[in-house]
Amino acid sequence: MHVLVTGAGGFLGRYIAEQSLARGDRVRGLARGEYPQLADQGVEMICGDLRDAETVNQACHGVDVVYHVAAIAGIWGPWQTFYDINTLGTRHVIAACRKHQVGRLVFTSSPSVTFDGHDQNGVDESAPYPRRWLCHYPHTKALAEQEVLAADQPGELLTCALRPHLIWGPRDEHLIPRLIEPSSGELLIDGVPVQDLDLTLLRSVIGVVPQESFLFSDTIYENIAMGTDNATEADVNSATDISQLSNDLSDFHHGFDTMMGERGVTLSGGQKQRTALARAVIRNPQILILDDAMASVDTHTEDEILDRLRKVMVERTTIIIAHRISTVKDADHIIVLDDGQIVEQGTHSQLITLGGIYFDMFRQQQMKDELSDM
Repeated sequence: MHVLVTGAGGFLGRYIAEQSLARGDRVRGLARGEYPQLADQGVEMICGDLRDAETVNQACHGVDVVYHVAAIAGIWGPWQTFYDINTLGTRHVIAACRKHQVGRLVFTSSPSVTFDGHDQNGVDESAPYPRRWLCHYPHTKALAEQEVLAADQPGELLTCALRPHLIWGPRDEHLIPRLIEPSSGELLIDGVPVQDLDLTLLRSVIGVVPQESFLFSDTIYENIAMGTDNATEADVNSATDISQLSNDLSDFHHGFDTMMGERGVTLSGGQKQRTALARAVIRNPQILILDDAMASVDTHTEDEILDRLRKVMVERTTIIIAHRISTVKDADHIIVLDDGQIVEQGTHSQLITLGGIYFDMFRQQQMKDELSDM
């Protein structure tokens, strides 16, 4: 079976892509950024935006099933952005499915589409949509859900909408900032369970750079400075030096005052990630979480960033989630996951000596780098 996963670079989309591969499916992924780790696993990646009907049309060509996971989530931001990505983007997916005679469309909705601000218990699919919406995200997802369900035509296109109430697991960086609670075991910070820490305090000392960072339609300066309430120009300069975005400022017509498009569409994938990194480090966090935050950055720039991070994160904690060995090789402790389970751990040299999964990844990536240099 040939499947398309929209939002393949995200937490849920990535798992769907990997499990489809494991099942023996041919997998194509559509994402806004570049995800070489998925391509290395055999996913045919298309870099594009749901708002571009032609890109969506190209992505749907020749597939049997579409898992439509991509969306913009959040509780603030302009209506048009949410509508264009969540609703109009879904409309593009439906049209492309019909054009290319795709048999099935599975839409990832949200339980928030029926939430009206009051407690809900035992809710099923018969629950009505509310008359008033708490924010633009559930409103635009509800509109998209209705269009998906209305498109169901037996014998042509079969559609369904799923409203998952909680999805989490390995590679989900949201546990540490305590956006969700651990279901078992303990998560300690300085020996104290996170449940016992004041939530506002906890989040104030953590900086997170997710796989797909949200950038606002504002200047580069403001996108970085919004990481703190009292940032000075010197602070912004220091943060961009650490993230190596400073090297690109001369390429922007107005330097720091250059306006970004919505979600940073005027920047390259690497520039987006470095802007998000600068926004995280300007907060001077005690804990810095990098979730594949350098996947779109070349190895030379990555080395420069990591070298600067080592200096500013002395006696602090940096958690790096990555597929590139070059990103993690200098970490004090490396944990290797396979199918959600810890299979190896140690330093880089210890894991190389062990000759297991980590060593195999190291050799494969080393050979790939050697071939690219030829």
